Amino acid sequence: MRSPLIAERGFSANGQLVGKDAIRPYWTAGLAVRPALRFALIDVYVGAGAIALHYRNLTRGSVVIERIEIGSGGLGISAEALYLG
Repeated sequence: MRSPLIAERGFSANGQLVGKDAIRPYWTAGLAVRPALRFALIDVYVGAGAIALHYRNLTRGSVVIERIEIGSGGLGISAEALYLG
């Protein structure tokens, strides 16, 4: 998983976490700070083996594209969050 918030929150200087055991504490901490997250879906983009969600995070006021690579089993195997500058 890659996101500038990973670096911002001190989980990894390069903004990348690998594996469920590394990602779980990031999400646990994020949800503890903002348990009532709210999103507004703008659009969904479908690619070859990937999907991208374009949304507004109503809690932070940011616009995000989150790209998720889908593995052969139909589950997400990597994700990247991209924020509007």
